[in-house]
Amino acid sequence: MSVKTSGVPLMAALASAIGPWSAEQWKWELILMVNGGVAICVGVSALLIVPNRLVDSVDQNKDKALPPNFYWFGIASFLLIAGSQPLYSWIVSYLEDSLGASSGFAGAVTSVACFFGVLVMVCNGLIADKLGPHSRVRLLMTLLFCSTVAVTLVSLGPSLGIALVIIGAIVGVSTQLSAIGTMHACIVDKAPLSVSRATGITMTGYYLGALVSPPLFGFVVDWTGSFAYSWIGTAALLFAAVFAWQRVGQIKPQNGEKGGS
Repeated sequence: MSVKTSGVPLMAALASAIGPWSAEQWKWELILMVNGGVAICVGVSALLIVPNRLVDSVDQNKDKALPPNFYWFGIASFLLIAGSQPLYSWIVSYLEDSLGASSGFAGAVTSVACFFGVLVMVCNGLIADKLGPHSRVRLLMTLLFCSTVAVTLVSLGPSLGIALVIIGAIVGVSTQLSAIGTMHACIVDKAPLSVSRATGITMTGYYLGALVSPPLFGFVVDWTGSFAYSWIGTAALLFAAVFAWQRVGQIKPQNGEKGGS
């Protein structure tokens, strides 16, 4: 899952590297039209190439009720992405407005962060496999704590310099991507016989966080006239996510084994 999902940040790395430069050469409207055309081509190719798996091929008799308190997956995934998504959505504007960086430089920082994130995400997937189900939640909690520290470093950029922001962005994006990959493994660990429903609950919280966090971040920036309060709130959400995933670790898996925390 980590290897497959790594295609998303890899695309973000390429887009961040060439996007600002392309917009300066032409116009953003043209760039967006090209992106839309590429998206259509990808959708059509997926329809033609990706094999269709019939729902009837799944043995519905093996499906079981989700473990008690499984809703914590939705809460934890919401906090995970709500606290980390602004690193993607706002780091370019933050570098330009608060630190006086050029669009090209800000895009390059995002591109480098995403590129390192891909490498760390794949390596983390290998580590998560070796650790096994009893330690994966603890790994995820460690990644989120590191991401909290990274966001704090980013928030201190105006006082301590742009180098700290670059380090924070690289560490924050890398740990966020690794946490997302580990999250999918934790779903299977806790609900191996109801993966579809378990994923539905988890990803509902995930996408709600992804939708709510960026506009709320921007609203606070406009309201206060500073990025500081938004970054503090983001770090607080990530720190809360650590404890939410600790609660997830206490959920007993469907196979009856003692789940790791």
